[in-house]
Amino acid sequence: MSMFHELMMRKKGIPERYQEVEYIESTGTQYIDTGIYLTGDSRVKIKFQLTNTTYKGERIFGSQFPNETFRFGTGGDFTWRVGYWDSTSVSLSTPSPALNVLYEIDFNKTEFYLNNNLIHTFTKKDFTATHTAYLFNVHYTNNMDFVVAKVYYCQIYDNNRLVRNFIPVYDTETQKYGMWESVQGKFYGNDGTGDFKGSIVGYTIVGSPTITDGVVSGFSSSNYLQISNFPAYTQDDRVELVFNFTLTTLTDSTFMGGNGALFVSVVNSSGKIQYYGSAIGLSGELGANILSTGQNYYFKVIYDTNSLKGYISTDGTIWILDYTKNLSATFSKSGVYYIGRAPVANQYLRGTMNLNNTYIKVNNKLVFNGQPS
Repeated sequence: MSMFHELMMRKKGIPERYQEVEYIESTGTQYIDTGIYLTGDSRVKIKFQLTNTTYKGERIFGSQFPNETFRFGTGGDFTWRVGYWDSTSVSLSTPSPALNVLYEIDFNKTEFYLNNNLIHTFTKKDFTATHTAYLFNVHYTNNMDFVVAKVYYCQIYDNNRLVRNFIPVYDTETQKYGMWESVQGKFYGNDGTGDFKGSIVGYTIVGSPTITDGVVSGFSSSNYLQISNFPAYTQDDRVELVFNFTLTTLTDSTFMGGNGALFVSVVNSSGKIQYYGSAIGLSGELGANILSTGQNYYFKVIYDTNSLKGYISTDGTIWILDYTKNLSATFSKSGVYYIGRAPVANQYLRGTMNLNNTYIKVNNKLVFNGQPS
């Protein structure tokens, strides 16, 4: 974990066990009990995306009880259904909810904002809910209305005081997704059935490399790992990659590539890393350090604010700068990542890679953690 990432996690109070991810996703049976009894002075902010092809009548957040309602979701007529105080919700159709579109809702006491636009104002009421509010669901007395959706964050305020700040995370010990709540410093897992999904992408095996306890060997031009759906990122994003490897041969040994990759790194016959990347103007510049066969190495590359820096370590804690370059590139990358192979013929990892210590992060959020799809 980089020093920058550790600093960001400490600011949010997230222990190293929980790795921040872009979102967690429900499949229709998961929800989180926030433990908060909403009032007429509550405020809820949430960023989400509906992912169910039949997303009618799904509730995203809240609780409902006569004269104690604070909730929102979608209606059976493809409208937004919003309730405040009275259990009879209002139906809002401008704009209508759509599939796979990012929405940000700010339900601030009586005012309901959608993507920064005020679309409804309720009459102020004084009440405290009987039921705690649910996320990915609505808390009724004898019923539940789940939603199939991705949630990127959720914040709850009590009369302008932040009482819940939910951050999507991946629990590295249980290998399950949930929310880290930074006000209490507490992990919230699934209170429903099944498991949340999340934004981490996994690999598939191409050919027949050997994988033993997370250590991969037997790479070749036809034996490697592939990430087929790496998410899009641009020059405005921060990208961090760490690979843990051992070399058996130096020449033409590479760690990663593909059209979704920002750059390709190849070890030459002298043991130096060469940095390639047409999108960012790299054409084989040499790193400063000389690698040797049989040695355990960690290779870290960070692209951030138009600069690229490469580091080498033998223990994953003490890093030596290998390469740095200021850039002024404009790019948009996504698609396929190769692990242990470059797109160029005969360039692959001549050695082993330990996936247990290999990861990729975008904007300090875990995207790949060395696990299969």
